[in-house]
Amino acid sequence: MVTQEKLSIALEQTRQNNWDKANELLAGFGIEYVSCANKDLKYINLGDTYDQTICQEINTVNQPLLFIGSWGDWYEETAREYCEVKNVVRCGYCSEFTPMNERNWQDVVCENCGNLVAG
Repeated sequence: MVTQEKLSIALEQTRQNNWDKANELLAGFGIEYVSCANKDLKYINLGDTYDQTICQEINTVNQPLLFIGSWGDWYEETAREYCEVKNVVRCGYCSEFTPMNERNWQDVVCENCGNLVAG
């Protein structure tokens, strides 16, 4: 597990656009990207989806958002917010978002793959 002190130092390195140095300091597995709901996240891979690491949401309206957190938590929160705002649900088969056109989400048929989103 990475200490809070190392994360703070690594965060400062990324503020100076030294992602490779931050990755080395944290003994990471490289800099990776993940996308969800039209948002992109750059992060240092520390080996587990929910490890606290350095993350940067890179396609924000303002300056890119740099923070300490897990990419897994970011992904879940981003998907949840998107579903609420767009009134969609994520399909359990194909992982695409589809309109919430039924009262009960378990009765929704995915417009992308044709399966019930609940399985």
